[in-house]
Order: sequence, then structure tokens, then C-alpha cells
Amino acid sequence: MISLPAPGLKRQDMIDIDGLPALPVTSIRGLAEGPVVLVVSGVHGAEYVAIQALMEVAGGLEPSVVRGGLIMIHPVNPEGFRERRATVLPKDGRNINSLFYDDTYDGPAARIARFVAGLQSTADFYLDLHTADLFEETAPLVCYPATGNEEVTQASRQAALVVDAPLMIKSSMAGAGITEAAKRGLPALLIKRGGIGGACPEAEVDLYRKDIINVLTHLGVLAGKPILPARPPREVFPLYLRSARQGVWRPSVSPGQAVAAGQLLGVITDFFGHEAERFMAEKDGQVLYGLTALSASEGDILLVY
Repeated sequence: MISLPAPGLKRQDMIDIDGLPALPVTSIRGLAEGPVVLVVSGVHGAEYVAIQALMEVAGGLEPSVVRGGLIMIHPVNPEGFRERRATVLPKDGRNINSLFYDDTYDGPAARIARFVAGLQSTADFYLDLHTADLFEETAPLVCYPATGNEEVTQASRQAALVVDAPLMIKSSMAGAGITEAAKRGLPALLIKRGGIGGACPEAEVDLYRKDIINVLTHLGVLAGKPILPARPPREVFPLYLRSARQGVWRPSVSPGQAVAAGQLLGVITDFFGHEAERFMAEKDGQVLYGLTALSASEGDILLVY
């Protein structure tokens, strides 16, 4: 288990977990009292904008400006990062972010999830940073966890409101880090912004870095007041389109685009171009993120709007 250094110190270490690739961890403890915040990026190893942004924040912060403590992991999935693999831990092909507190599976991805969960138990807030994966495109958005604990829900939601993203989701995804953290009484956020096809433009990294600093300022880890976005995120209630078959995915809309009920969202065809499945918008809305790959497999999330 990682512990914070003595007051006024910063430590950067490669931490071994049960024979898995070592995780790069930056831990900082300020001289002044304050909350302990756990920040992770790269749970999905090819989400590069989030990984680079947290690397830069971790490298630039010093104990003299920190109140309380920070534990930052960048990335959580270095094996996926090195192998340029989307979504999963290559060693077992499982998604770390669906395995928090899962007692039914004891493979490598679950052991990493449990390691992060153990750190959650030492923190006052959990911040999980994501980007469009190798085969995705996303509009900037922030998710806060749904929980029966109204105090935790509201603390999470108030932090979400300082993120410079147009859209906000109240999420209850089972097994995800922010969901399971909230069940245990820990406020949490997931931010998803930037990147498409593995791109890592500096402009997107800069926007993400500002989001991280803004949240840390809101939480009191950094001095001052957060810079509020010109417009607070608008809360939305997403619908998920999943493929019922394997085929060729041809979307008709893109993230950020407004859609009307009855509008064509996309089709799946076979290799001869014959339409096999058609998706129409059930309601008026806005596209959040979606699959950019031509290849779709059964059960894939094709589009979220």
C-alpha cells in the first residue's frame, strides 16, 4: 500500500503489485492540513490525453502549494499503455474499471482494481481521468456517481460543476471506480475529454490540466478559488446503443451533435454493404461519445446520446 510521505515532501516511485508491471505513482504531502485526494489516469492504457495531463500536473506540483495530500497514478494500466491496447489489461483481457470490489474474479485486472480501491479507503476524494479510447470520439463530459448517500452525491456533483465540460452525467455503472467509491462514502468524479484514435494534442492536454487544477482548487488541496466555466455542465440522461451482431459500423452523427427523435444515428452492414441493423434516435438529445472503428462486435457500445 502507498502511504503519503512526511509533511513537506514529494515522492515519485514505481510501485510493484503482485508481479504485474510497476505503476508510476507521485505522492505529495503539504505542510498545511487538508484533504487527501487520489487521482488516477490510464485505467485504460491508450487514453493518452488524460495520462499526459496528469503526468504534467504531478511533475509540476510541489509540497509548498499543497494542502493535505495527493496520490497520483499515471497510468494505472502501464501494460496497456506500452502495448497500445484499448480498454483492457492485456495480461487477461479484462477492463479494470469494471472490476472494483469484484470478488468473483481474481485475475490481474481485478488485483489492480483492488489496489486502487485500497487507496480509495485512505482518501477523501477520488478523481478518475479518461479520454476517448483508440476507437472512440467523445464530447467533453463529467460523471458523478449515483448513490443512496445524498451527502456523497452532492459533494461529487458540486465538484463536477467546476469542470469545463458542456455535459454532466449522474452515473451508476456497476463495478466502476467512482460508483463503488461512492457506495463506501467517498465522493468521486470521472472526467472524459480529448483524444481520438490515440492522438494527444497539446491543446487538449492543456484543457485537461486546467480541469485537474480546478477540481483540486475546489477541494481545497490548492489555494485560491476555482475558475468557474462560463456555463456550468448541463445534466443529461444518456441512452446507450449496443450492437446485437458483428458487422461494419457506419455512424451518421458525431459527438457534440444535436439529434432529433426519429433521426438516423447509424447502421451496421455486412461485408457486402447490406444493412443488418439500423439505429434511430428515440428522443431529442445530443451525442456524447461513440465508436469510430469500422469494426463492431456483438455487445459493443456504438453510440451514447
